[in-house]
Amino acid sequence: MVAITMRDDRGTNGKVARRAGKPCKAQRPSRWGGRAASKFARLFSAAALLAGGLGMGLVASTASSGIAMAQQIEFPPPGALGRGTGSRGGGSYKVTGGVRVYTVDQSGGRGVYKTIMGAVNAAPAGSIIRVMPTQSATGIPYTYKENLFVSEAVRIESALINFPITVTPDAIDAPCLLVSGKTTGLVEISDIQFVPTADYRRDACVVMNGGVLTLRNVRVLGSVGIEGTNIIGSGFSYQPGFVLAGGFSRLEDVEATGTQMGLLINHVPGATYFIRDSQFHHNVNGVRLIGPAAPDFHTNQVYQNVEHGVVAVNGGGNYVSNRIERNGANGIFMQQNSGSVPMQIVANIINDNAGAGIRLLPGAVGTIGGNAITNNLGGAVVGSEGSTQIIFEPPNTIVDDVFTGGGGFFSRLFGSGAGADDPNDPDR
Repeated sequence: MVAITMRDDRGTNGKVARRAGKPCKAQRPSRWGGRAASKFARLFSAAALLAGGLGMGLVASTASSGIAMAQQIEFPPPGALGRGTGSRGGGSYKVTGGVRVYTVDQSGGRGVYKTIMGAVNAAPAGSIIRVMPTQSATGIPYTYKENLFVSEAVRIESALINFPITVTPDAIDAPCLLVSGKTTGLVEISDIQFVPTADYRRDACVVMNGGVLTLRNVRVLGSVGIEGTNIIGSGFSYQPGFVLAGGFSRLEDVEATGTQMGLLINHVPGATYFIRDSQFHHNVNGVRLIGPAAPDFHTNQVYQNVEHGVVAVNGGGNYVSNRIERNGANGIFMQQNSGSVPMQIVANIINDNAGAGIRLLPGAVGTIGGNAITNNLGGAVVGSEGSTQIIFEPPNTIVDDVFTGGGGFFSRLFGSGAGADDPNDPDR
């Protein structure tokens, strides 16, 4: 049974401002500070250590800059917001620890907004919008029927710990959530599940165009088979769960299922992407990169998608300690060219995919090392000898991967016979 707890009034650093008239210690430190940051740093340090002496400086350098950036970005300081209570746009707010807190509840009440967008439109930068996910008297969950547009640095969260807000888009031709490219400061959204209706026709449900965005415990629960409109420049028709374009995006414990594309990174120059501890499953494709994106993609699960798990179209980045399994085609499909960003595939579990564990098209560039690649029907790593720039270090663990007519690891990639398992073997 899940415990239901009202969220305390907190300041910007996760501190309870006052209880019984006395200051309280911090109860919920940031996941990206303290012990969690140390754990994240250790993960990157392990990848950097693994990279040492293997020509993987990109992993180490990206890891260092990523840790520094993640630790530096916190919720915007409250600033001179004043004290006491006030009202804007039909609702009101209270000030706790110097931060304006707006309450949303469909049942209404004095000083309470009935819609999330009502509070968003009223809240200045640095505010907290706390949304009641259920009826107070009955506990019956609400469904907020609205499309969210955020252009200020605000935090949106559930009023009940461990109980998500449910949002269904009211307009079928607009994103469930759109973060404006003009946003400055941190937009932080947590504990929301978006449930598009069967006739939803928008390009994507959650769209990040710019600024700084953190998503935690955010779900997109769609329906496979919905026809989307074309993403500009892609030539394909998708309805992605999440689209990341410009700015700095940090996704932690997010999920996309039942969409045409779980996560689409449609790269904009200068953008940075961190994705960790998330799930992309039962979509048509799990994750797709378009353009020279270089995300840090760590400890995620990409599984049981109808086609590919991860597709990189000229994109690269660092893929460390993920599970990519039971997809209907290739686990990872590298559609790169000579000008692509290198793709570092390190210490992943890639198994039971209906195609290859890793499929390389001519021009693929990067490192594949220390992975466990097992039971993939199309072979472990499949490509064309001499047309890729791939380093296979350290050795990968390969078990029971076959390829019709050849069999074994790298049978197609290196033109070797059945049973060959080491691309550096002089006898291959």
